Amino acid sequence: MLAREEEREKLGHKPVKYDGKWPLRRVYGIQEPVSVALSALNLAMQFHGWLSFFILVYYKLPLRLNKRTYYEYTGLWHIYGILAMNCWFWSAVFHSR
Repeated sequence: MLAREEEREKLGHKPVKYDGKWPLRRVYGIQEPVSVALSALNLAMQFHGWLSFFILVYYKLPLRLNKRTYYEYTGLWHIYGILAMNCWFWSAVFHSR
């Protein structure tokens, strides 16, 4: 596909779209390096937000007498954060292949 596109470029034609994909060159084995970088950046931001929430809830805000947080839905936010980080990790893996 890339050889054919190089021929088309020499003849002055535009690239052809193949089955929904543009012809791409791999960089260090990564097919879409910008998408991988942005997914990794989203993963880092999600981790930072989850860690900030964890520190806020368990170390900066007061706890109940039974060592539970005053906010009842803390567990749901932890699950959401972990699932979101999992999604961004697999997004980076997907875009690298």
